[in-house]
Amino acid sequence: DEVMEIESELLDRYGQMPPETESLVEVARLRVNCRNAGVQEVITQGNKVRISPVDLPESASMRVTRLYPGTVTKSAIRTIIVPLPTSGTEFGAALLRDRELVSWADELITALAGPAKA
Repeated sequence: DEVMEIESELLDRYGQMPPETESLVEVARLRVNCRNAGVQEVITQGNKVRISPVDLPESASMRVTRLYPGTVTKSAIRTIIVPLPTSGTEFGAALLRDRELVSWADELITALAGPAKA
């Protein structure tokens, strides 16, 4: 909510944000989502992203593996490793970058956190 308020205030005060500012807002959203999920690290390693600490019950681990094929769960070190998605076609596929990557990571952290509790 705070990120949305800041974004709204920036839009109200300065008008349309430049892409760099929009990127900063996206990163702020991801950081808040990580903090709320208890995640301290989101690190890209080649064509994978490593997220920790993550404590997933078996059902949640299975759900994440189904949603993100190729995911490896390392419960002993409270880490999951997820293949980065690509954009484009098979022949022109490239790993996501910049804002697309941040948005994807935000969705992944939301999936890890599971459904919101009432």
